[in-house]
Amino acid sequence: MLACVVVVSGCDPVLKVTVDVAAPDQGSRPNRLVVGISHTDSTIGAVTSAEPRTVELGILEDIPIQNVFLMGWGTANPQPSPGQFDWSTLDERIALITSVGAEPVLTLCCAPDWMKGQPEGTTDWSLLTVAPLPDRYDEFAALAAAAAARYPQVRRFQVWNEMKGFHDPATNAWDAASYTDMYNAVYHAVKEVRPDAQVGGPYAPIDIWSDAQSMSHPSGVRGPWGVVDQRPLDVLTYWLEHNDGADFVSLDGWITTRDRGLITDPFTATEVYAELTRWLAARTDLPIWWSEVHVSDPSWNEALQHAATTWALTRMGEAGASVAMLWSPQAEGTSCAGCLWTDPALGPPTATALGSSITAWSACAPVGGRWSDAASSVPDHVSALAIDDAVYVLNRSALTAEVLVDGDTAVVPPLAMRVAGTVYPCRR
Repeated sequence: MLACVVVVSGCDPVLKVTVDVAAPDQGSRPNRLVVGISHTDSTIGAVTSAEPRTVELGILEDIPIQNVFLMGWGTANPQPSPGQFDWSTLDERIALITSVGAEPVLTLCCAPDWMKGQPEGTTDWSLLTVAPLPDRYDEFAALAAAAAARYPQVRRFQVWNEMKGFHDPATNAWDAASYTDMYNAVYHAVKEVRPDAQVGGPYAPIDIWSDAQSMSHPSGVRGPWGVVDQRPLDVLTYWLEHNDGADFVSLDGWITTRDRGLITDPFTATEVYAELTRWLAARTDLPIWWSEVHVSDPSWNEALQHAATTWALTRMGEAGASVAMLWSPQAEGTSCAGCLWTDPALGPPTATALGSSITAWSACAPVGGRWSDAASSVPDHVSALAIDDAVYVLNRSALTAEVLVDGDTAVVPPLAMRVAGTVYPCRR
């Protein structure tokens, strides 16, 4: 049995670790995962001669897919009244994404107020999370089709966001049937004007709780990170059975429980993404999208945010997910929860450790690469996962780790991650 070796150098103990990488074979797992971001209110500002946004643009140029919303999170009401359109802010965001060479994704949410029973020509942002009335589904679908026709550079469309407005208080559950009715109307309308478009949903929000006794709808999907709520799983199941067509399936989620927050270490908690990816893959052959990935807490330091989020992505990728969208790339003041760069309002922006890692993802974990096992000599303290010639090494311990991988030594600080076994950023 391999043992942990701690060497005391001066006053600082060092953990000596060896990682053995299994040779890729027929049993290795293909990587499909593309990592992107969702632009929100906290994203890159206007690019001008006075504010060239060099750092922000440099990061965005290496993020291959980038999501924006039809209305909200930085996008104005695109149709304040029937027949009256305002595409200005959405035009700007689509232009930004294409200018950096990325693929724009459009989430078809949310809906103008007049589709919710409010007066025409008004926009009350407190009503953003209200769903369209059922007798307005066709009009919302027509708006979605107008957007699809206006932006031929957008190939993939998500329908709605986190079941907003579809909670039924009478049953204390999501109204999957009504959502699917709206989804089907949107699907047909978009496909009519853009047969080439890919459309997916239901963007189901996954909640987890600390234990089955503390929740109303426990599911059988559970682990040391908590118990998944059955209700969003019911949404996914219903939608898979009743949609009129789909090109991908989407969900989102956190690693924290609703009632007690984080109940294990953040790295173990990221296993929820792998578990749910496998659960969904057992029920459909559709590509699986994590439309929002929420791992980091603003109270964590930059190294821990980088390590936990990147480890979550490796778990998703190894389990078979196709897309993962990080939420909101820019810090808000001093608050950063998985941000990719600092807030320029506080001074010249700089890339965070996570920002640097995400820009290298496509090179380190290319689509078509193959995940293979990497055995750590001290698995309770150091974990590893390999893809082609890159090895993601995670130090879970409070000690600095010197990790020997394929003849190369990587020094990994406590609660941090490094890519070993190759030149970093990785070779293509």
